[in-house]
Amino acid sequence: MDIIKAGRKWEINTKEDYNKAVETLEGNKFCAMMSDDFYRYQRELEEYENQMADVIAQAKAKGII
Repeated sequence: MDIIKAGRKWEINTKEDYNKAVETLEGNKFCAMMSDDFYRYQRELEEYENQMADVIAQAKAKGII
C-alpha cells in the first residue's frame, strides 16, 4: 500500500484491470486514512474519489460491471 498518485489515469479494458484498480485505490484510501495530517487526508480522499469515479465509469461504459 502506498499514498495515492495524483492525476493518475487508469485504463480499464478488462475485469482484471478493474479489480486491480479498485484494489490499489482501496489500499491508497486506507493509507490516506492513517495520515496524521488532516489536510493531506482530505486531498488524498478527494483524489481517491475522483479516480474511483473514473474507474467505475470506464467499467460501466465497457459493460464490465
